[in-house]
Amino acid sequence: MKIFKQTGKIIENRLMIFSFVILFLVFIIITSFSFLSRHNLQSYHNKQITEIKLELEGYYFNSLQTAVFSLSKNNEVVNLLKGATRPDNKNILTVLNTTKLLYDAAIVYTIDKKGIVKACSPYDNNQTLTGHNFSFRPYFKKAMSGKKYIYPALGVVTNERGVYFSSPVFSNSRKEIIGVMVIKMDMDKVDQILKGSRHPVFLLSQDGIIFATNISKWLYRSALPLSRTDIDIIKKSKQFYNQPLDPMPELLNRNTVRLDGTAYNLLKESISYTGWDIIYLVDSSHSASLTREQIFTVIFILMGILLLLVLIFFLLKSNEERKIAELRALKNEENFRNLFSLAPDAIVITTREGKLVSYNENFKKIFGYSDRDLADFNISGLYKNPDDDRNKIIKALDEQGKLKDYFVLFIDSSGHEVPSTISSSNITFRDRESVETVIRDMREIIKRDNQLHQIQKMEMIGTLAGGLAHDFNNVLGGIIGTLSLMDFHLHETETFEKNKLQKYLDTLNEASSRASEMINQLLLISKKQNLSFVTADLNHCIDNVIHLCENSFDKSINISFTPFNEPALSEIDTNLIEQSILNIAINSSHAMTIMKDNESKWGGDLALTIEKINRDSPALKGNPDIRPSDYWKISVTDTGVGIPRENLQKIFDPFFTTKKGKKSIGLGLSMTYNVIKQHNGFIEVNSTPGEGTTFRIYVPVSDNKTVSARVISKTETTIVMGTGTVLVVDDENLMRKTARRILEKCGYTVITAEDGMTAIDIFKSRNSEINAILLDMVMPNISGRETFLEINKINSKVPVLLASGYLKDERIEELLNLGIKSFIQKPYTLSSLSKSISEIITEKY
Repeated sequence: MKIFKQTGKIIENRLMIFSFVILFLVFIIITSFSFLSRHNLQSYHNKQITEIKLELEGYYFNSLQTAVFSLSKNNEVVNLLKGATRPDNKNILTVLNTTKLLYDAAIVYTIDKKGIVKACSPYDNNQTLTGHNFSFRPYFKKAMSGKKYIYPALGVVTNERGVYFSSPVFSNSRKEIIGVMVIKMDMDKVDQILKGSRHPVFLLSQDGIIFATNISKWLYRSALPLSRTDIDIIKKSKQFYNQPLDPMPELLNRNTVRLDGTAYNLLKESISYTGWDIIYLVDSSHSASLTREQIFTVIFILMGILLLLVLIFFLLKSNEERKIAELRALKNEENFRNLFSLAPDAIVITTREGKLVSYNENFKKIFGYSDRDLADFNISGLYKNPDDDRNKIIKALDEQGKLKDYFVLFIDSSGHEVPSTISSSNITFRDRESVETVIRDMREIIKRDNQLHQIQKMEMIGTLAGGLAHDFNNVLGGIIGTLSLMDFHLHETETFEKNKLQKYLDTLNEASSRASEMINQLLLISKKQNLSFVTADLNHCIDNVIHLCENSFDKSINISFTPFNEPALSEIDTNLIEQSILNIAINSSHAMTIMKDNESKWGGDLALTIEKINRDSPALKGNPDIRPSDYWKISVTDTGVGIPRENLQKIFDPFFTTKKGKKSIGLGLSMTYNVIKQHNGFIEVNSTPGEGTTFRIYVPVSDNKTVSARVISKTETTIVMGTGTVLVVDDENLMRKTARRILEKCGYTVITAEDGMTAIDIFKSRNSEINAILLDMVMPNISGRETFLEINKINSKVPVLLASGYLKDERIEELLNLGIKSFIQKPYTLSSLSKSISEIITEKY
């Protein structure tokens, strides 16, 4: 019982002490409430403006300054501004687009030192600023003077409010400023930050103009004193377009202001390194102050308890933060493991020296390695060119801390190439400096793009095949018919009159030339090749297209062409431009034939014209892709079924088609659109259902007056005689006989070989007497390339003339680089072969 009483007393005493402490705390709280509430009000507002400042600096200014500075060092950017790569280079466009997506930017672009935008990420339905001149903008001038600059403005083209972060771009030697890198951020996030405040808040530019606020009516007002000269300078730079820049009713250059009948105390914070200010207004009726006696009374009363509370607070807070940090660390590690294992790309963490620390399943899957293979593996073993690529990546990580979408050729465990893009960054992993790399396998993407392009080409060839077969049969009819007449004549008379023989030969020559030209056109269409820009006459390109159309389109279609009255020169890839015009012409032919209903008459008129459009023409106004030059306009007009209005916006989409059945897979116009974009041009379409359609292609006029496009040579009749021995190597008996007869007629001794191995054996025993070799490129068992390499080992001084029915492409260029003297395309004539053989023999001696 005694123990129970003592326990109860202790509990009672503790309850009394606890009650006293509670009452004392209540008294202290009530006594000091007024002071604390008013004193903390000021602290609260200071905290609010500080949080706004930190959020703006963190989201906008610091990260974007770092981003634009890093981008100015990017190799693709430097190469573009040095002129080493073209503005439509995929790598530079990938860099700009990736930066835009990564930072949620409005626009990312590069400017050369003249102020002209060289390359730009797309915005608003694939518009760009490419070609615009921004030399008047202060952000350009500051950057060209060697300084980074942050500049608020309304876009000259977009008329949208944004902040421009600019940085100078130096040459690799850093001795010269070669241009400017610019990232434009829109104001949505800034507006969102400011609108979160319950009190008026303003973001002032360097000039004191309100560029963001949660009080919309004060936007673009001058909040600090501005002279007329200052205003004129701002308006001249078009910084705020046509905004009036009226001053505030009371300028914000004092401690208190009165706006809309309310008195405010003014708080101010400057954003580091920018010259920008945040102005925060606090209703003065909410602030109060205590007398000195009250302050000292509260201080003495609270001193002891505050020390105790602070101690308890920090102990509790420290313990709570430690637990929270532990939970966050566990959660982050769990999230990291999930992302690491489920990511669709290969992810690998290595030491700075390249030793593997961790990797996901896709890393093993892409490169074909097992865990045992990777036990002591160094990532340098994956690179096809480790000395080049690996060193560049490490250098970029040392300078910037990260690397985005860098193209690399890797080698998998079977020795196959794995084209990839990588993104790397320096991280701390397991308390050690490491490198995390995300590897994206590009094989399927590259394969898909090539397949789509080839599918479109095959679709176009299939469309033309029927007409070409008909025309080719006409050509063969001319050849076979003429030969039968010659044979009949020989059997009847056994002699030929010279004039009659010449007529027969002219007919055969004309038919053969026409057949050869048709084959060359088909080879050009189906040929795989990279973009090759030359200065070419668009009149000639359209002539080539029309010739192909006349040979393949339904005869109910009347085709006409109105060329320009002088060479229409443009920097183009002639093959791709001809394919693009042909795609449109094929669609027009379908609109006038197979797309008509059974009751409508087939056929119509297909008209092509070309004219020059002045750079100031209304037709070019309002298009952001326009370059500062004149343009050629190629119009293709048909009288077909037309295109419904609801389909006009879809016709350039991949796989969109209005043709029924399997007549089209819908790639032609999509490919055409991309090709014209690659040529810095654009396409317009006008159509009236039931009446017809007009496509207008615009491409820039070239300043270069020298034509460098392919030239169709006229038939030569000159025969070049010679002496010596020629080895003819060809698996086709007909071609061997033809070459022997031609060369013997020109005065040469001829040795023939039906394949590469026979040629090598002959050359081993008789190379001292052979003066030249005519070598076919495509042969069974051993190719022309392999034959040449073996012959070259025996005697590299004997000149070789390569012959092929294929057009001159990268395979032939490779052989020419290996040492073959010249190339002649089949079918060759007496004149062309005699000239080519004479040239390589003469060059030797």
